[in-house]
Formats: sequence, structure tokens, C-alpha cells
Amino acid sequence: MLKVVIILALSSAVFAQTPVKSCGKGQLLPKAVYFGGKESFCTKSPCVLKRGKTGITEVEFISPINSQSIMPKAKAKVFGMSIDLNLGVKAASACKFLKSGCPLEKGKPALFKLVKPVEKNAMTGTADVEYTLVGDDNQVIFCYKLKTVVV
Repeated sequence: MLKVVIILALSSAVFAQTPVKSCGKGQLLPKAVYFGGKESFCTKSPCVLKRGKTGITEVEFISPINSQSIMPKAKAKVFGMSIDLNLGVKAASACKFLKSGCPLEKGKPALFKLVKPVEKNAMTGTADVEYTLVGDDNQVIFCYKLKTVVV
């Protein structure tokens, strides 16, 4: 019996990740999302962002395309309105957020890590956020939705 409990505990630790939802429209979910970073990621919705602190998101994925470039995008849905979020990433430097850098190869695993400070004067409240990573010609590499709360 103890062996079963240990195996279940280990398997849930191995498969644990931040709970995310599909964006729909046939867009691919990433393999794993670690909102808060792999060391201390959010495991229950809504995920908390603290004003004046640094936000970390790590995303493991298999690239569905070959791409020389990437660009992360985010939209928040608040009070029924969709608002584009500024992630502070420029197209020329976006590849530095990939562990392996660019280019991406179709079918190959990759890790995207974004580290961004949360502004001290950011609006507090809950929002549904849609995160998308696009490649060449604005092709979607992955997309997921996550409920967040800024405190």
C-alpha cells in the first residue's frame, strides 16, 4: 500500500503544471506551462501576480512549424473587453527567450521563458489572459488561456 502512495505522489509531482485551457480554433496547447517558473509555479486558478514583483512563465512545447523568429503576445479579457498586453518584447530580441534560441525546428521540443516585472501601479483584479507564441508569417506555435489575479 505504501508503494502505491509513493508512486502516486511521485507521478503527480512529475505531471504537475499550471492548469491552462485551450484557446480553441484548433490552436495547439503547449506541452507544459509553469506560471511562476518551474521552481514555484501556480497549481490552482487564478494564478497570482504581485505588483512590484517579477513574473516568470516557462513554457515547454513541441514546435509545429519551422520558424526563424518568434513573438509572444498576450490579451486580457476584463469586464467583457479584450485588451492587448505589452509584454515588453521586441521582435529583434524575442529569440533570447528560447532556451535554444532561433530558429525553431518543426517537431523539436523547445522551452520559452519570459521574465517580466509587474508594474507597481498595475491595476488590481482578476482577468482571463490568452498567451500566444507566433512564428514566421504570424503562424501560431502555441496558445493557452489562464485566469490571473493581480494583487
